Amino acid sequence: MEVPAKTLSPLATVAAAYNICQSWVAIGATFTLSVGHGGNITVIYGLIIIAVVYIAIALSVAEFAAQYPTAGGQYHWSSILAPPSIRRETSYVCGCINTIGWITWTASVLIIPPQIITGVITAYSSSYSAQRWHVVLMYQFFNVAGAVYNVLALQKAPWTHNVGCMCCENTMFWSLT
Repeated sequence: MEVPAKTLSPLATVAAAYNICQSWVAIGATFTLSVGHGGNITVIYGLIIIAVVYIAIALSVAEFAAQYPTAGGQYHWSSILAPPSIRRETSYVCGCINTIGWITWTASVLIIPPQIITGVITAYSSSYSAQRWHVVLMYQFFNVAGAVYNVLALQKAPWTHNVGCMCCENTMFWSLT
């Protein structure tokens, strides 16, 4: 089996993973909900508890990856570890859940920029009235721009992961101040 050439440096790999997670963007977008439903204590202890849980998940996935190295990930591991009578069904359901997760994650992350843009325009322009179709149009623009970037430009410009990582870091610091 031929091993494909690496196209990303270690820094770009970490930056890509950080960009995919976007945890600080999610925290910034839902911060008011956390404060309103439990106060500052919810945010502080919530982050600590979530960090511990995610470390446990990462260690479990690392153990699976060490024992069963595969490109398939969860659906392959569920097929290997399930009883023989339900291996195919378990693998299929796991793959479907992953696909639904990717779709919903993409939809939820891509709605954030249009909402922020319309919010900023509304805050700085008293004559602007945000309409639903404005948000939908910007949402579809970000969808198409992301697809075009991933299909045409990603292999030629892997440095953009580093730029995205730095933008996300700046967002984290802005949300903390």
